[in-house]
Amino acid sequence: GYKVTIFEAFDKLGGMLRYGIPEYRLPRDILDKEIQRILDLGVEVKTNTAIGRDMPFDDLHKDFDAVFVGIGAHKGRKLGLDGEDEAENVVTGADFLNMVNSGNPPDVGKKVVAVGGGDSAMDAARVCLRLGAEVTLLYRRTRHEMPAIEEDIVGGEKENVNFIFLATPVELNIDGNRCKSIKCQKMELGEPDSSGRRRPVPIDEFFKLETDYLIPSISQEPEFEGFEGIGANRKDWLSTDDFMEKDADNHVYAGGDAKELGLVTIAMYQGRRAADTIHSRFRDLPIEHQERSALIDKSKILVDYYEPKERLTVEEVDPEKRVLSLTQEVDRTFTSPEALEESARCLSCGMCVECGQCYVYCQDQVIQKPAQPGSLYTFKLDLCQGCSKCAEVCPCGFIQMK
Repeated sequence: GYKVTIFEAFDKLGGMLRYGIPEYRLPRDILDKEIQRILDLGVEVKTNTAIGRDMPFDDLHKDFDAVFVGIGAHKGRKLGLDGEDEAENVVTGADFLNMVNSGNPPDVGKKVVAVGGGDSAMDAARVCLRLGAEVTLLYRRTRHEMPAIEEDIVGGEKENVNFIFLATPVELNIDGNRCKSIKCQKMELGEPDSSGRRRPVPIDEFFKLETDYLIPSISQEPEFEGFEGIGANRKDWLSTDDFMEKDADNHVYAGGDAKELGLVTIAMYQGRRAADTIHSRFRDLPIEHQERSALIDKSKILVDYYEPKERLTVEEVDPEKRVLSLTQEVDRTFTSPEALEESARCLSCGMCVECGQCYVYCQDQVIQKPAQPGSLYTFKLDLCQGCSKCAEVCPCGFIQMK
């Protein structure tokens, strides 16, 4: 029942989903339908309004009782090499994907070099293939250390991205206002760094790559200009606790890439947590601390109980055909019957499937079968002898002995 206003810096809603993810990975008609479901709830939207640039952050407190900061990370980090800022054909991965996803793809020429090993680097490289270029991707570690999604790395390999590992740019050859070639230094892996991956160590070997377009995609960050009043800057990103209580007294909450680069699903969870906390604060209710369920590993699952079912194979569009379009999805999606069939393979780990195994094997009549399907079995613990038979025969790990 609360009145909600969204301030959007761009001309369309969607944030990183719209401007950071290529359409061949996330069809825009699906995204638009998801956004429309939210708008239909009565949310007010003000596009082309960047807080900090077009409107001071402090002004929000005059009209709103709570503020959620979910500005994403649309600012790409540069290589830090001489001439990078002057070269018009050197564009960060974040800016490049924004241009393409805004409907304004640049002329990348015939040869493109992308730098990085994460999701944005893979996206930029594969988009350039779809723009008709030959693409080389430079990464300072090996394929094993690439943080990009494995599925996208494999997709790039099938589409003929040229991967060069253990190398990094060290010098740009600038002619006028364009980068003509890149001097690269070879690396070797040393001891693990703070990320747990082996540190790349430069060695005294160099090579040159000619390029028409260079896309550094080594990382990205939020644009925190105007957010200094809440302690946000390039060094110190926004931080909140898991249940958004720490900043509740200031009525400022945050989530998504404004806190830390991560998955869309994490951002969605953080938005939901903030909404729950805002509601509790408005109504003077206790904030619910939902404990995470214990993980059920495969040792707790009786796989032999279940009927074997083969995984449905997703049909993949031929790489030579899909690179001809910026919008052609890589995989064909399941039909509704196929989706139901595939979901039936779920083992329901940690959930009761009403198989009745525990009821049948309990000799002490501890376990009571529910009268209504879908209700949980009940346990008369005063009769329990602690034999653990119910836990042993539970196929999905729902019953645990303590």
